[in-house]
Amino acid sequence: MNVKTAFLNGELEEEIYMEQPESFVVPGKENKVCKLVKSLYGLKQAPKQCRDISDINVMKRMLESKFDMKDLGVVDAILGIRIHRTPQGLALSQSHYIKKVLDKFKYMEFGIVKTLLDVSFALQKNEGESDSQLEYFAMASAISETITTNGSSENNNLTITGKIHTRVRLATKSDLHHIYQLFYQIHAYHNFTHLYKATESSLGDLLFKENPLPLFYGPSVLLLEVSPTPFTQPKNNKDELGFKPVLTTFDLKFPVVEGQVEEFQSIYDDGNDKRDVFIAGYAFFYANYSCFYDKPGFYFESLYFRESYRKLGMGRLLFGTVASIAANNGFVSVEGIVAVWNKKSYDFYIDMGVEIFDEFRYGKLHGENLQKYADKEINDAGTT
Repeated sequence: MNVKTAFLNGELEEEIYMEQPESFVVPGKENKVCKLVKSLYGLKQAPKQCRDISDINVMKRMLESKFDMKDLGVVDAILGIRIHRTPQGLALSQSHYIKKVLDKFKYMEFGIVKTLLDVSFALQKNEGESDSQLEYFAMASAISETITTNGSSENNNLTITGKIHTRVRLATKSDLHHIYQLFYQIHAYHNFTHLYKATESSLGDLLFKENPLPLFYGPSVLLLEVSPTPFTQPKNNKDELGFKPVLTTFDLKFPVVEGQVEEFQSIYDDGNDKRDVFIAGYAFFYANYSCFYDKPGFYFESLYFRESYRKLGMGRLLFGTVASIAANNGFVSVEGIVAVWNKKSYDFYIDMGVEIFDEFRYGKLHGENLQKYADKEINDAGTT
């Protein structure tokens, strides 16, 4: 929430005095001081007062009636630093800043090297036009900002350029922690973290039961993993669950920065001892039934990608994989909720062949309204 005049409107609890500003001294009252009746920008108490009048959850409407305000939503970037939300707190990454620096100095298409100087390059005397020292210092300054800020966490960033290799596979119990993190992130994206009631343990009980339903009939999670190096298919062509992973390569138009190497490094063991694998997103779906059909379909619950991997075409790959599973295994449909307010998402599903039924609306009985029925006799259900 951006309150444009908050620092000038905070009520003060303390008595604070200030000297008369230069050029505004009242003649004949040079020895007098001013008593502040409102918080003043630059005053150490100002942020505290600003915080007091900016309790968005309780006072948002009141503030909008008094101040010129703009709701910016949950902050995801500030001062070039990207903010990632996890159940453990906030993780900071400079991927946003790095992309801007690379684009500014036209280095978006360059590859990655282990040294800052090409060791095979022979230095020669420059007899032509001299390089711009101003541009050099501007570039050096931008790089130094990155190095200084990332010095303590340099091993937690990885930049992928040129090509990025992907693998879509069914999640296993070893992926539980990452699934929990991703489910939390989609709740944060929609500002619904207060509704996220699952724990890793309860999520494990839901997704990975000891006696699971047949493949794809129970809750199923497809994970999309990325790597700077190619994947290889399992030796038996299928994974331990009987699903053949989908391997694809994408050409990158700009570098992709994996800013959470340690947090989202895959621990899935495919027998190839491949370590440079990171989880980028997921699709969550399960079998559902309808009186419209005599066979089950898929309910497509959610599709989500971490920010670094959006707008790369991976959503088409993941949704298309779910649709392919349905078509090849006798399921008659893939259906779910499409957010009409999100035009990009809406257009994406239309482009993927999804038919939108505008005459229907999504309804949900839950929480206290659902619990009202808990004490009723089963035989009375549906009666008045």
